[in-house]
Amino acid sequence: MIAFLAATLALAAPLAPQRDADITFEGDLKEGKVIDNDWADQSAVACFPGTRFQHFSGNTVFKQFSQAKGKEFIVEVDPADGVDVNMYVMQLGMVDKGSRPPELRAAWRCIALYDASAGQPERVKIGFPNSEMEVVVGIVGATKETTEGAFKVSVWDLSKSE
Repeated sequence: MIAFLAATLALAAPLAPQRDADITFEGDLKEGKVIDNDWADQSAVACFPGTRFQHFSGNTVFKQFSQAKGKEFIVEVDPADGVDVNMYVMQLGMVDKGSRPPELRAAWRCIALYDASAGQPERVKIGFPNSEMEVVVGIVGATKETTEGAFKVSVWDLSKSE
């Protein structure tokens, strides 16, 4: 049963295009800080429930980019070997543009990923907004002890051809 579940989860992850990413960011968790996660459990954000706060308890680093109306992207965080990070990706409308957790009060969409093992990439597809959005990627240490470790964020614009 566990093998079936793991295989199902792996199939659900979107495949990255077989080309270089359109946007890349590199960083280290030591550039961030631990933040209060109460923002994530608010109904206007709905990123992850309080029962999952422990998966987002290390240092947090934010990266952001613009998403034009109708664009679709794949966002991937790839940590260095042995570094256990989790990720959330938020689409913020013009009203909330520039807001960051823990002060964030609303998000158009927020997707949280916290199942990969240390050193393993996490990837999510973010869909078509009806207007321009700011996309904020939170890269977070998976435990409160995870306060440093290198990572790379890659973003593929799916409207571009291979």
